[in-house]
Amino acid sequence: MMNLLRRLFKLVLFIVIVYGAARFGVVFFTSQLNGERDPYLQNLTQNSVTVRWQTEQNRLGVLKYGTDPDQLNQTRFVDVAGKVQSITLTELEPDTRYYYVVGDISGYRELNTDIDWFRTMPAYDADKPVRIWAIGDSGQPGPVAEGVRDGMLRWIEKNPRKGQEYLNMFVSLGDMAYRSGTNEQFQAGFFDIYHDIVRNQSIWPVLGNHDSRRWTYFRLFDLPENGEAGGVPSGTENYYSVDYSNVHM
Repeated sequence: MMNLLRRLFKLVLFIVIVYGAARFGVVFFTSQLNGERDPYLQNLTQNSVTVRWQTEQNRLGVLKYGTDPDQLNQTRFVDVAGKVQSITLTELEPDTRYYYVVGDISGYRELNTDIDWFRTMPAYDADKPVRIWAIGDSGQPGPVAEGVRDGMLRWIEKNPRKGQEYLNMFVSLGDMAYRSGTNEQFQAGFFDIYHDIVRNQSIWPVLGNHDSRRWTYFRLFDLPENGEAGGVPSGTENYYSVDYSNVHM
């Protein structure tokens, strides 16, 4: 009987180890940031912003920017060649629209002035109206997600604000990628749906339970753990604060 129990224990232990290793492999490989991804904005503040994008092959990413779309006369390079490109611009002017294009040493993409821009945050005491678009459980791509997006854009078109941008803050309340937060699911459920919006609006995401099943979320998003966007430093990207004009989130 004891020998049978020992054999059974070894078999169960072997199954657990094999399952654990296989599960780790699935989580690891589906969390890798592979494939091409267009530019998107992160960590927008009064004087800085991070622009991220991905390339199919290792490249030395480069970004040109400026306040005049016909004269993008400032240039920044990534530190190390790779597929995940990330450049943080600093010493920007508050409440100012900048245009930008990304590329590599072989050339740049064509500037689309309708979507390739960002506006830095105003001063905290600006008392400026703030338009916030918040979505939640948006991770299932398809007609519903597209309808929500298009409904927002139609409403904004009918309710313009003279001298102000169409949006100031884009907030996701979690579950951005169904079912388990893989890179491919983030691409299909978020980046493909909000493609044009995230090129000029910094996304402020919340970690949902579906997003937390992989490591992709924290590889995709640069979040202000040190109080860069206002409020008290949290010391972790799991939660953070953002101040926009006189609004504290």
